[in-house]
Amino acid sequence: MRPAWGGRTGSAQAAGRRPPARAQAVRHRGPGPRLRRIARGDRPFVLALFGLVALLAAMLVGPLQDFTAAAERVDRLEADRRMLRARVDELEERRTRLRDPDEIELIAREQLGLVKPGEIPYVVARPDAQVDQLRPDNRSPAPPRPVTWQERIRAAFTALFRRG
Repeated sequence: MRPAWGGRTGSAQAAGRRPPARAQAVRHRGPGPRLRRIARGDRPFVLALFGLVALLAAMLVGPLQDFTAAAERVDRLEADRRMLRARVDELEERRTRLRDPDEIELIAREQLGLVKPGEIPYVVARPDAQVDQLRPDNRSPAPPRPVTWQERIRAAFTALFRRG
């Protein structure tokens, strides 16, 4: 059986012969043919340029995210400003309305239940209306007074003697 490099079995140096060139290439530890092929020509520069572009793209991601976040915040703040501006306009309009004495009288009659001297106040209520809404001062009625034990005994005796 012959060795893979084509020589004979045994040591070529021991026999005094020079080993074939192919065997020397195997012993040589330099760059392989694939690495030499890659390093030949403009390819290393193209790879370095590609790496540089990738590095720059990676460096731009953070500032780009900051920029988009700032733009979104500006949009939100502008929307808030428009909303607040509309609210200010509403309040300005209400202020001009409240300078009118007729408007003040209307609010006093409707919301506070006030009447002019000599007028008789009355409330028209539907049967399904809640009683709390009819009171102008929004006070709840006084809680019922607790019944004492003497009142319960008197009520029991009164009910006992009324029957018979």
